Formats: sequence, structure tokens, C-alpha cells
Amino acid sequence: MNFKLVTSLNKRLYEHRAQQIVNSALELGYDTILYHEDSYEGTKIDFPQTDKLQTIDLWKLPEYHFWIKNFIDSPETPWNNDEYLKLHPTTKYKKTQGKYWFRKVLAIIHAVLNTKEDYLIWVDGDAKFEKPLDDAFWNFTKQFDVSCIWRDWPHIETGFVVYKISDDVKRAMREYLGWFTTGEIWKTERYCDCSAITHVVKDNPQVSVGKYKNFEWNGLGASTFDISEYFNHNKVDFKEVGDTRGPQ
Repeated sequence: MNFKLVTSLNKRLYEHRAQQIVNSALELGYDTILYHEDSYEGTKIDFPQTDKLQTIDLWKLPEYHFWIKNFIDSPETPWNNDEYLKLHPTTKYKKTQGKYWFRKVLAIIHAVLNTKEDYLIWVDGDAKFEKPLDDAFWNFTKQFDVSCIWRDWPHIETGFVVYKISDDVKRAMREYLGWFTTGEIWKTERYCDCSAITHVVKDNPQVSVGKYKNFEWNGLGASTFDISEYFNHNKVDFKEVGDTRGPQ
């Protein structure tokens, strides 16, 4: 199957846990695109030297400079505005972390719009592969435009998502970004990538969705396998490793 993996991280996440996703992917021989933030944080990550790993500095992509000033660092965005956050104090942590998860939105969209592969597989940086993606995995996944770890509420889990590259999927990804550019994201419960992509897949019936069975969901149409057989997502507390620096 013609595919690449995609992930994003900063130096602290890489040194805290994210080496395991890079190492487990490379051990399986998977071509991987890794978006990092060295120029933004003033750091330098010591990545493995292999032709299987393509590294891209997210903040050196000219089309994304706008997002640093106007979304990630601006005191006007609800992510950084205490008055907005006071409206929903029980979800303040999720809301404030949305600006870190927004990085992956930019990485996913850039990868989907520029890849030459048939599939892109997004994997969060705090995860690792447990075994190769075999025929059982692909026989299920190739039936759909987007395959993900499904949850009925409050939103789908976006730590592992497979995108079949097509015009419909590219349009959906532009709509994904549109949730942020139009401000619609601020009307959702958590201001995060999960909320936005959940709305996008539900609002685009032409984009078929594969639903991986997982410990939270095993409903109608679920894969026969549990996605944890392939993919282990031990989520990192972003209070430990989140970005705290401004643009350098």
C-alpha cells in the first residue's frame, strides 16, 4: 500500500516520549514526515539520519507565518483570553491546550495537500506502533476516505487518522482549516482539532468514514480488530511539555 506517516512535535515532546513513534515507525520501515518547531522555539532536535524520515520545520513554511501572530500567540484569541475561558471553567484545560493541538491541523493539511501518496496516516507524537499494518488493517481501511478512532461523544479521537487522498478529502481538509479561519471553532466545546474534524466529517457525507473499534466504542460498522492492536496512544500531559515560548 502506498502511504506515508505524518506527525508533529517539539523538542520537549520528542525528548519526553515522541522518540517512540519515530523509532517504531522507522523500525517497521515506514516513510515518515515529521513536522517540528525548532525555528519557533530556538531549539535543535537530533533526529535519526535516514532517508525514511523527512523533517519539515512548520514555521519555515511561508503560508503559516500568519498563524503564529494571529492565532497561536495573539492575546485576542480565546485560547489566550481569560474572559472567554471563564465562560466554561470545567473545560479550561482542554481549551487552553487547543493552540498546541492546532499545530497538527496545519501539519495534516499541508501534508494532505502536497503528498503524492495514495494514503496519509496521521499519528500523534505521544504514541507508538505495536505491530505492522497488515492485510486485515488495510482491507478495512481502504474502503473509506477517512478512517479514525470513533467516539459518538464528545468528538472523534484524532490520535490516529488515515486519509485516502482525493479531491473530496482535500476539499474537506480546506474546510477543516476554515473552522479556524472563520472563527467557527470558538463556538465549539473545546476549541480543538477534534471538535473541528468531527464537524467536518459529519458535514461532508460524500467523504466516507471508517470507524476503528476501540476501548470506548464498538458500534455498528466497527472494524473487526481493535485499533490498539496496532497503535498505542499513551497521552502526554501537555502541561509537562507544552510550548511556552513566543516566536523567536
